[in-house]
Amino acid sequence: PITGQCLCKGGVIGRQCNRCDNPFAEITPAGCEVVYDGCPKAFDAGIWWPKTKFGLPAARDCPEGSIGTAIRHCSDEKGWLSPELFNCTTATFSHLKKLNEDLHRNSSRMSSEHSK
Repeated sequence: PITGQCLCKGGVIGRQCNRCDNPFAEITPAGCEVVYDGCPKAFDAGIWWPKTKFGLPAARDCPEGSIGTAIRHCSDEKGWLSPELFNCTTATFSHLKKLNEDLHRNSSRMSSEHSK
């Protein structure tokens, strides 16, 4: 296609064919298939979330470029809820946070190397 759009299997949508048109379906080699006892494997916020039973949370490493654990809850009424990325921190911010904590404890002195 001229648009650059991938040719997707049945029920699969998205420019990269990485989502299903049904929020309770997951991508399989045959196309999208509905999961009846939980939330399907799905891609959101730069993370592949695993198939998860209703009422349980899924935990995954934060998206590339950040440190921490992302959480997503599986609701029997709404399916996947929005990912919680509150604990995801960039490596740069983590480094600055540690420097700040060290300074507050007087365990390090600000050098010209750290001030850049």
